[in-house]
Amino acid sequence: MQEEQTQPPGCDATLMFSSETPVSSDSGSDINHRSLSPWSWSSTTVKNRIPSTLWKAECNSNYCESPNPGLEDYHDLESKPVYQTILVLNRKEGERCYTVSFQSIPVGCTCVRPKITSEPIQL
Repeated sequence: MQEEQTQPPGCDATLMFSSETPVSSDSGSDINHRSLSPWSWSSTTVKNRIPSTLWKAECNSNYCESPNPGLEDYHDLESKPVYQTILVLNRKEGERCYTVSFQSIPVGCTCVRPKITSEPIQL
């Protein structure tokens, strides 16, 4: 008896996506500028990806800003990105099927204390 060769399942399902973006009550459209750890946005667009455009935060400085204009910045606090993992669909050119993956992207910046190294102090 001859073994049957099984084919991978076909890509015949249709995915429906909503283009609506939920908006919070405090839309905070300028929150990246009001933060003590401000950031700028940059985008990348890939034609065969869902979502096709991803926006990433880039911290403006290594340190946090003073909340009072004219005062020195907080050099004892570091500005670090905050990451969120999102689901991304990618399609190879000329194919109908998408592959699913997760991508970690920076969505903002925050002030943190520097890491303290546990190296011994030499006297």
